[in-house]
Amino acid sequence: MTNMKRLIANRESARRSWLRQKEHTAQLEIKRELLLIKLSNMYQLRAYCENEHRRLLMENNQLRKTLAAVEFDKDKRLVMENIRLRERLASFELDKAYKDGFMDKIRFVVLYNGEWSESGGKFKCQSGKSRLILVLRKTLYESSEDIISGLINVNPNEFSIKMKYLFNSSEVLAPFEVVNDDDVQMFFCENSVVKTRTLLRVTTVPR
Repeated sequence: MTNMKRLIANRESARRSWLRQKEHTAQLEIKRELLLIKLSNMYQLRAYCENEHRRLLMENNQLRKTLAAVEFDKDKRLVMENIRLRERLASFELDKAYKDGFMDKIRFVVLYNGEWSESGGKFKCQSGKSRLILVLRKTLYESSEDIISGLINVNPNEFSIKMKYLFNSSEVLAPFEVVNDDDVQMFFCENSVVKTRTLLRVTTVPR
């Protein structure tokens, strides 16, 4: 009986040992699978990093080529702009004498000895005489009065003059009277462009 108990005890011990061994083997297998998964992930991560590294290198090379092309175009553009600037400066120097002698002057027509009339909402100066005049752009109001009075042979001691002009506009506007330096410069601005040139109508008023 004692031997039977020993045998049973040995078998139970062997079974438990086998179960522990089996459990240990299963745990090792699980650890092995986890390790393989980690290794696989590491290989995948390494491959991804290598691909990203290659991609970044390619992008960097492309960026360098682009920057080099941009710098080349920039240098080329600067050279062309420098050439154009030199040409403009040369042209300016060639035309400087002409511009200094003419472009700082304004020419316009003076109408006098006529009368203003209105027809259909439009104003015009009827009859009279006309003279072409050339004055400096910086001429002021008092100087303009003196110049125009002399041009139309008006004695400033006996008569004063009124200067008016029509502003080029799609709207019907009454004549603008020139009474100060700003008005003179506005009139000059209108006559500095061909499309907006206008006549100066002068009437005399006894003092």
